[in-house]
Amino acid sequence: MKPFYSKSLRKVSPLTLKILGVNIAALFMLAFGFLYTTQYENKLVESELNALNQEAKMIAAAISEGGVRERFDENPSLARDLSQLMVRKLSAETDFRIILFDSGGQLVADSHRLSGAGSVVEIYELPAPDYMQSWQHHFQNTLSFYLRFLPTRLNLKPFPSTDTNEIQTFPNMIDTLKGDVFRQVWHDENQRILLSVSRPVARLKQVLGGIMLIRKGNRIEDAINAVQLNVLRVFFGTLAITIFLSLYLSATIAKPIRQLSKAADRMRTTQSDKNLIPDLSNRRDEIGDLSLSLRELTEALSARLAAIESFAADVAHELKNPLASVQSAVETLPKVKDPKKRKVLEDIIYNDTQRLDRLISDISSASKLDAELNRVEKSGLDIYVLLNNIKDMYNTQVQTDHAVELQTSLSKNQAFITGHEGRLSQVLSNIINNGISFAEYGTPIILKLNKENDLIYIRIENTGPAVPENKLESIFNRFYSERPKKQEFGKHSGLGLSISRQIIHAHNGEIWAENMIDKDGEHLGVRFTITLPQKEYDA
Repeated sequence: MKPFYSKSLRKVSPLTLKILGVNIAALFMLAFGFLYTTQYENKLVESELNALNQEAKMIAAAISEGGVRERFDENPSLARDLSQLMVRKLSAETDFRIILFDSGGQLVADSHRLSGAGSVVEIYELPAPDYMQSWQHHFQNTLSFYLRFLPTRLNLKPFPSTDTNEIQTFPNMIDTLKGDVFRQVWHDENQRILLSVSRPVARLKQVLGGIMLIRKGNRIEDAINAVQLNVLRVFFGTLAITIFLSLYLSATIAKPIRQLSKAADRMRTTQSDKNLIPDLSNRRDEIGDLSLSLRELTEALSARLAAIESFAADVAHELKNPLASVQSAVETLPKVKDPKKRKVLEDIIYNDTQRLDRLISDISSASKLDAELNRVEKSGLDIYVLLNNIKDMYNTQVQTDHAVELQTSLSKNQAFITGHEGRLSQVLSNIINNGISFAEYGTPIILKLNKENDLIYIRIENTGPAVPENKLESIFNRFYSERPKKQEFGKHSGLGLSISRQIIHAHNGEIWAENMIDKDGEHLGVRFTITLPQKEYDA
């Protein structure tokens, strides 16, 4: 089933979007936290209410002294004309509205109404014409308007409509005439803050009326807006820097990853032997490490594919020879009547089929070796014990004219490595058997074990004939088949030493062969040397 998207169709990197999303989301949460001004607004409101209450207290006291007439035959009461005059004078120099009721609940004065309490002509403060306002002012007003909708402000009740002169339309005024004081915060029809304080006008503990002072919370809103606007200025500046840094971060992460992805696609779709993965190691970070790992992986895969191709070609060549021999013998056999010659042809067919069987078995083992070495977990292994076991096996169980001797100054647990015991035993047996097949009759096979620095050295020596110097490396090639003349042709597949080197390399070791020469230049035999990294023994 095909994927529902294609890498080539992406216009924007998903990784870029994720980086931007994470950074901007964190910035928004931080900005929202700074924009949350409820606690600060409460303090400002409390301060303004306290100030308004003090002013209401002084105005009530002034009216109780200057707006009252006393008669000998009546109780003191508010004088409408005097009270209106005082309200008009007191409100002229202030920014709040003064509303005065007498003790009977009749409206006496309203500083926002002309020609007395009963007038329907109200005074409103008009804003400056638009053409006289700067674009900064318009922008600030617009921004302030939208900021009021953020869930970071006080949740206020609307101020009741006061279109009539009835005392019931003014909140808390009836209770004020009973001597109570009320302080409250509202919002008007434009969602702006209104502060109100209601106090009784009393003289000698006698309530003569009640006043309500109403002030717009412009100073509060200006202070809050100033704070929020400053936060927004910082926010937008930080947002621009965050976007720039996020894009830069994305370019340093997403872009090289896209390069690696495209290079991997090219490697998949082309047949080039060239490593197309870019080298980003100069970054000195995880992406640089990733590029190195991908390059090493690509080189290892290329080497593995080349080895498989070479192995397949070698296998085809090695199988072709016995098959051709069998085919020729089978085609000739019906034509030959001489029993002796027929017997020779039958032996050829038999020997070549045996050779094919050995080749196929060894080829199968060699092809499975890599997978097995990677799949099976290595364990701690004492090479000293392993060599002793192999020596005892050859000296007691294997029929041979060559004794196997172990020479070492090491003891148990001094030659400890990590490896596959069965496969290392296979390597040692291959080399010992190879030495037995070449060594002079009755001479021993010498096993030497020692340690140099952090490496374990295993040397296997035999007295066989010298290997030509130009063949010391070739003997480890697949299907190398030069054998002693005393052995029948086809008894060996030529894969033993090749498999041995493959196993040793899988253990991070090395193996090589060399001719042993004495000080007089005489040939003494052939030595195979194996090195393996030592592991600390865990008691």
